[in-house]
Order: sequence, then C-alpha cells, then structure tokens
Amino acid sequence: MEMTADNIDKVKELYSGLNRLINNLKPETVLKMIRDNVNPMTDSIDEVNNYLSELNESASEANEEKFSKFLYKLDNNNAITEEERNKFIGIYQITNIYSRDAGKAVGALINQGRDLTMGNLLSAISAARHAGIDSTITDETGMAEVSGTVNYYTNLLSNHGKYVTPSSLLKTEEGRGIDNSSVENFCDEIAANYNSEDEAAADQAYIEKMINELDNNYVSLRMLKSVDEKESIKNFRAAADILAGSKKLAVSTLKTRDEAIELIDDNISENVSEYLDSLSDDINEQLRDALKFNSEIRFEDYDNLRVADRESAILGKLDRQNDFRIPYNTESGVGMMNLTFKSDSADSGKISIKLTDSKIGEIGLELKVTNDSVNIFAQVSDSASAEEENKAAELLEELRTSLTQEEGMGSVTVYSRKTDNVSYITYADSDMNAHSADEGVTVSRLYGLARRVIEIVS
Repeated sequence: MEMTADNIDKVKELYSGLNRLINNLKPETVLKMIRDNVNPMTDSIDEVNNYLSELNESASEANEEKFSKFLYKLDNNNAITEEERNKFIGIYQITNIYSRDAGKAVGALINQGRDLTMGNLLSAISAARHAGIDSTITDETGMAEVSGTVNYYTNLLSNHGKYVTPSSLLKTEEGRGIDNSSVENFCDEIAANYNSEDEAAADQAYIEKMINELDNNYVSLRMLKSVDEKESIKNFRAAADILAGSKKLAVSTLKTRDEAIELIDDNISENVSEYLDSLSDDINEQLRDALKFNSEIRFEDYDNLRVADRESAILGKLDRQNDFRIPYNTESGVGMMNLTFKSDSADSGKISIKLTDSKIGEIGLELKVTNDSVNIFAQVSDSASAEEENKAAELLEELRTSLTQEEGMGSVTVYSRKTDNVSYITYADSDMNAHSADEGVTVSRLYGLARRVIEIVS
C-alpha cells in the first residue's frame, strides 16, 4: 500500500474500528448477535460495530451500573464545579453510551467547516438533541464522503470511554482544558490522566456504600429465594427497602391511599399486578431518560430509581404468591399496605396486615376471623411516641366498634402489645395455608374486612 494521506487515514479508521469492535463484544450483546445471525467474520467491521453499539445502548443493566458508579464518583468529588459536572456527564455519555451520536455530530461539524474541538462537539450534540435533529450520514445530507472520518472519530471516542472518569476529566480540564482541545488531543490527555489505582480505590468505596446499606440480610435472603431472584447486591438492597417500607419507590405514578384501597377486592391479584406494571414502566422510562444527556441527575436520585426498578419486579412476584404489598403516596413519602389472606379451616380465616402511617408509626395486625367473630392481635413499635401510641389505641377501638356495628360481627376482641420488631405474617409463613378458601370464611369476605381495617387504621 502506498503511503499517502488517504491510505494512512484508512488504516487509522480500520485500526480504531477493530479496537471498538473488541470493546463492543460484551457477553449480552454477543449472544444477541449470534441469535440474529450477525457474523463478524463476513460482515464489514463498521456494520458489526453499528449493530453492537445499538445493542449496547439498550443493554441497560451494564450501562446503568457504569453510569451509577460514575455519578457516585462525580457527586463525591467536591473539587468539581456545577458547570464542570454538567460537561463531564455529557462527555461520559458520548464516549460510553452514545458514541454514534458523537460520530454524527462530527459529520455535521465537518460539513459546516467548523473545528473538531470538544467544545464544538458537545455544543453540536446538545443542539441536535434539543431540536430533535437526526444527523445521520447519507448521500442526501451531503456527508457520505466523510463517513470514513466520522467512523474514525466514533471509534476513537468509544475506545477511550474506559478512561473517562470524574478524576481524569478534572485533571484534563485543569491541565490544557477540554473545550478548546481537539478530539484527538482530548483522547490522548484523558488516557494519560487516568490513574488505575485511584479508580480502583473509588470503585471499592462505591461497592462498600452499596454493601453498608444492606439490612435484614436473612429476611431479605428468604424473600429473594421465595421469588426465585438471584442473590445480588442490587436485589438485596431492593429486598431490604421493601422490608423497610419501600421508601425508594417514590415515583410520580404512585396511587393515593384511597386509590390503593380500591385495589382490594375479589380481583386484588390482577389489580395489584396491573398497578405494579405501571410503576415499573414509569421507572424504566425515567432510567432511560437519565441516560439520555440528562446533566441534572444526581447519584442518590439515580440510585433510588435503580433500586426501585428491582423492587417493582420483586413486588410483582410476591403478588403472584398472594403476598400483596401495595405502595401508595403520602404527604411524608411512601406508604405501604402489606396484606396476606387465607382461609384456615372450616370456619375461620386469617388476615395479616402491616402499615406504616405518619400518625401512628408502624403497626402490624393479624386478624383471626370466623363467620361471626374476629380476634385482632396488634403490634405497635416500642419506638412509637406517646402521641402515636394513644392514636393507635383510639383507632383500634374505632376498628372494634366498626366491625361490630357495621360488619355485623357478634364478637370482636382486640389484643395489643409493643414490640421492637413489628412482624408481618406472609402467606408462606402461615402454618394453615393448606386449606382452600371455600372450606371456611370466603376470600371475598376477608377482602371486605381488610378494606375496612385499612380505611380505619390508615
């Protein structure tokens, strides 16, 4: 091959393409590639790279974890200004997630005769995103002749994504600066400023934070095993938050208390499943939006979304086991209704309920029901204030009166005690769960009583 400028550019493009191909070959995307009959041995490198890049953009599990770690490091570096923060997030996204968009922006800059600096590149991407412009390189756009250059820069940015961390970005900014640096110089600088030992220490701090938040490990493990979920840190954190009342599940589509109560009827399983599906869709949309050049997202908010995503999946599986956990919105955050129903024998049934309410704190109720009587066993947290304890006593008395006068129960007895661990009896925990509903109090009757209890107590 003759040593001409054009041939040198072609070699550079080929070399960067091969490196990008290696980086794109992740287990989850390679499996999909095999299933889709994409063959890297016969298809062009650019075609395979574009295919894999598109898959990697949607392979949210890996992208979310990497982005979460980046945000954690970013929000724990006090030397980074707000302006730098926004810029650094943009650079992370074009090198680690949306490098194809960066390539399109390079094509637009070349077509406009503008310098290929990082500042111009970020501005071009921001403008295109804001206007919804797709700068795809085609013959119609007049940029097909620069496709080789565009592929080179796309590959270059993607290959250097692993060096893009808050620390290396800050060093580059404090050195020669980022905005006026050419794309190639920026890539050289970011690689030179990357310190593997510092990043390993920061990664360790991130992992320790995740582990230190785990609580109720044994109970969390039981929950994960009961719904056949793998024992990962992410799932442990989700299970622990469910046990704590799903405080991280604060999303805009949460129902109000009254709307949540309406779900408790003969179709409760279908109602709750549909509700949890809607929450999951909302969370997934927010996660996708956070990855799409959202420079305002904070680590804590993004981390809560990721935990909430796993929570909605686990809650859905619990629902299918007749262990209903219904989150709802309150003035002070997320409330949670925990309910289990089961007929016990020929003439009795059981309702297990656990609630956290701003007026009474945490309360657990187990109702033993016959056709004309109810025994109520109530647990109130020993950390409850005197005001919360008095309010709980008033509500329990109101509940006793209501079940007697409005539900027609001949006998209603209330037993109450304080405890350091307000328990919740699940369907799986019940030692009487072998009996079917038609052998005793009907499930429909139990649902009606449960609604009455929750209406009064919450």
